[in-house]
Amino acid sequence: MTALSFREAVEQTKEYLLSREIAKAIPMTREIQVQRMAQEVKRAIVGQDTLNFSDNLSIALPPPTLNLDGLIKDARRNPQAFDAVGLLTADFIEHGEEMPKELRDAAIARLKGQERPKREVNRRRGFIGDHWYRDFYIWNAFSDLVDKGMNPTRNDTSPPTSACDAVAQAMIELGERPNSYSGVSKVWISYEKQD
Repeated sequence: MTALSFREAVEQTKEYLLSREIAKAIPMTREIQVQRMAQEVKRAIVGQDTLNFSDNLSIALPPPTLNLDGLIKDARRNPQAFDAVGLLTADFIEHGEEMPKELRDAAIARLKGQERPKREVNRRRGFIGDHWYRDFYIWNAFSDLVDKGMNPTRNDTSPPTSACDAVAQAMIELGERPNSYSGVSKVWISYEKQD
């Protein structure tokens, strides 16, 4: 197999990242976080501890990691938690279920405009987990280049021709972050630690 040129690596990475809609990765991750929060709290409220697939197949679920009081408290500072309260409220209304008083009070306050989602203090860094899909796509593009023969990293005196450099250049050309050798390298290192 012939090794990729640096320009080919950048173009291949851009094509892959565009196919994964890298620009939507952070909002998509946030939406998934909102849905997960709402589902966990609903499970805690209704006491669901199993997932039933058929009469003879069910899976025991771990205890919920969130509760309603915690979600409502988090909604004062976390935009995803605020949205999860709204999603949870909509779920109770949509299914005609009686909602807990705390949720009803939070929904009334929200409808009256008394509570507004707080802006993220640091929009550049966001919340924990915001970058999960974006970083996975970056790591996947990086791994593909390494599998095709590129060196993963370089030392400071070497020319910028490593897989980290190619992914960083692709991110620059796409107008996305991280768009530096060190930023892409941090993503790679974090995934390598998980192996």
